Amino acid sequence: MPKTVLQSNWYYGTKFDKDERAVEAYTALAENGYDQIPTASNWSSPESFGLTVDYCVKNIPSERLLGFMQTSWKPTLAACRQRHLEAIEQVKQARARIT
Repeated sequence: MPKTVLQSNWYYGTKFDKDERAVEAYTALAENGYDQIPTASNWSSPESFGLTVDYCVKNIPSERLLGFMQTSWKPTLAACRQRHLEAIEQVKQARARIT
């Protein structure tokens, strides 16, 4: 893969150790010179996004870490509004820890 292709590794879990293949991918991409926008979700755990941010800030060089993405994987319907608001709050909390 050319280094000009921005990488966006997805991980929804809460276990951030080197034995997790998806977690290891963040480090491997950084070590191989790829820019990244790590991505998480509150799909399976409300802690996933914040833990992803914490891990990546510590393990991806700042010049390779271009931001983060979050999704709830829920439709934008009134019935799912609360999940979207929770995702926004999770981003806000994670951002406060790194700024």
